[in-house]
Amino acid sequence: MRRKSTHRDPQYAAPEYLTFLGRLAGNLRQMRGMRGWTQEEAAVHCADMAPYVYRRIEGAHTNLTATTLIRLAMGFGVDVAELVAATPPVPPSPRSPTPGRSTEPTRTSNPPQSTVGSAPEPSASDDAEVRAQLRAHRLALLIEVERVDGMLAGLGEPMSQRPSPRLQPTSVVLPPVPAGRFDLRGFVLELLRANPLGLTTPEMIQAARDAGRKRIRPNDLHTIVHNLHQGGHVIRGGARGGYIYQLRAPG
Repeated sequence: MRRKSTHRDPQYAAPEYLTFLGRLAGNLRQMRGMRGWTQEEAAVHCADMAPYVYRRIEGAHTNLTATTLIRLAMGFGVDVAELVAATPPVPPSPRSPTPGRSTEPTRTSNPPQSTVGSAPEPSASDDAEVRAQLRAHRLALLIEVERVDGMLAGLGEPMSQRPSPRLQPTSVVLPPVPAGRFDLRGFVLELLRANPLGLTTPEMIQAARDAGRKRIRPNDLHTIVHNLHQGGHVIRGGARGGYIYQLRAPG
């Protein structure tokens, strides 16, 4: 039986985009080998990416989003520009340094144009400084997303395959659940209000279960989210199979 192609299958993409996927896959394999990681370990480092997704990326068998590229860069501790470069960066060895040699890592590439590393850890004694540094870090990440979106567009990836610029959340904020009968629709609205960057339906389903509704039926939540979108209460971004829903701003 002939396999049905999906929007995630890059086999019909532009030759330049296929070359880009192959170069990235080769860089990932080389950097993973330098660190002594298995594919499963590399997936964990990349913000707990699903191992099968990482394997497809390393095999150049799937399309990419800007968010995925940022997760890969953060996982390997490099800049996105270095991640997709013709010559991958040489990372510091994870093993003990040779006696008598400097422990300072040697960089073979130019300094990155932007940083997508960990958030700053300012002193907790100055709340204003903490907020300012975190806002600056968030802005740098969003700028990086926009820059990578432009790179993907230049390589021939259709606009419909690029998600809205939302970084993968480290955790989902759960709103308080009132006692009594559980209102799933109201819970979804409060959940989106508590998570303004948006959530996917699997994240909403897991949040409902974390709130104590272990037997929630995914179809019920999908129906509610669909109706909220059709009614104009929420907006949707991203690609089919990974839509991100956000509460529509009032007015």
